[in-house]
Amino acid sequence: MPYYPLSQVQTGLFTNGGEYVFKYDLNIEYKGSYFKTSNGKFYTEKFPNDQSLEIVPINQTSGQPLENEQLPSGNQNIISIVNNFSTDDASVYDNKGNVIYIANTSNYASNAKPRSIPSFYYPILSQKQKEEGQLIRYFTKKTNELKYIEINKKTYDSLLNKSSTIAWDLYDPAFLIWKIKGDEQEVYILNQSSAVSVEQQYRWPGFSQYFKDKFTQFYLKPNTQENLYTSGGEFTTPNGKEYIGYYHIHPEKGPMVGATHMKRKHDLLTPINPSAPQIELSPQPSPSTLPPPPSMGGGGYSGGGGGY
Repeated sequence: MPYYPLSQVQTGLFTNGGEYVFKYDLNIEYKGSYFKTSNGKFYTEKFPNDQSLEIVPINQTSGQPLENEQLPSGNQNIISIVNNFSTDDASVYDNKGNVIYIANTSNYASNAKPRSIPSFYYPILSQKQKEEGQLIRYFTKKTNELKYIEINKKTYDSLLNKSSTIAWDLYDPAFLIWKIKGDEQEVYILNQSSAVSVEQQYRWPGFSQYFKDKFTQFYLKPNTQENLYTSGGEFTTPNGKEYIGYYHIHPEKGPMVGATHMKRKHDLLTPINPSAPQIELSPQPSPSTLPPPPSMGGGGYSGGGGGY
């Protein structure tokens, strides 16, 4: 529907039926809240929004939409209206709010400028945000409804600064800091706390439920370091033997046998000198000269727990 400033609409109207039908299908009767605009049109919903649909009044005598009939003629207590009218609405209504006269408003010019409304935005992480381990997320709430959407920074700034290009009087803005790195459980708790803080500070009931418990959204899991090689003197296997060969470092389990991490069981490695650096690449000999690694089939989980 076209945009109408609140100064040009009459809100809070209601019909129990028998008065209006939908313009897109004149056979469907409308019941419920509606509002009237300054140019004599009617729309569904209590306030103007993107769900509003135009409805047209019914002639109470014929039961037909007034759009399909000629306007009343003769003396029917019709008020004369000239082009230089001073009110917002140039139409005349009966005691039920139905249009009984539509004036010629071709010379009417409104000073109102069209304004945009906030639209949904889905964040795309930048390299800087990934490096910093966090981002700022922006949101807005309709002033008269418990509807929340995520927006971009440009829209947030426009609402905050009450820009004339956006319907700032119909939407309230807010932002929060969103963590994407660190201990996963801690990230969850911090992001959840940020959402609850906004909910309490701005009095936005149910805002924390907007995230549907996805407080680790965009979380960046630590990478497994793979294709590392030791020529000895760094690790021992669960049976206490010195390990020589390829290994990888799991972000949670530590060093493990094998060049890459896999789902089947494989042994954990115990550092001989825990203070020695464990992530530097050593010169890698040709695979044909490497001794075979310890068995990766069965047990061997002493001193290190499971190895998945």
